[in-house]
Amino acid sequence: MNLSDHVSFSHDDTEDSTMTGRHRLGKPEPHITSFTLGSRLDAVIGRFGELDEAERVLTGMLKNYRQALANQKQQKQVWTSLLEDSLSTVEVSLLLGYVSDTFHSCHTLVLQRVPDLAPSLPTTTSVLRTQPKNRRVDKAGGLL
Repeated sequence: MNLSDHVSFSHDDTEDSTMTGRHRLGKPEPHITSFTLGSRLDAVIGRFGELDEAERVLTGMLKNYRQALANQKQQKQVWTSLLEDSLSTVEVSLLLGYVSDTFHSCHTLVLQRVPDLAPSLPTTTSVLRTQPKNRRVDKAGGLL
């Protein structure tokens, strides 16, 4: 069974004088049409393959993003529960004091290990921002 048996072609008689090349009496030649349709079908199938791959990559990225959001939500819930009614005002002050002291100690430790970078690292925030970009600061920071 030939592909041209399943495909019908419409033809306008006014175009007979303008048709040249591969068309004879307004109807395309079956072998050219089969080849053209086959190549177009192959192109469409290839495009679907590309789209399937893009869908797989995006799904993986969204899965990672969903997990990161779930982790952030869980961390927020932990901190919220700690800082709400379960701790007294004094306990919250102590906790924040310990956190502040820990950050200050980490900042001091980094400055001691990398003294030449001290002018560019005036705060703990600057250390935390620079850490992923600078391998020396990352090594000096340890578990920061």
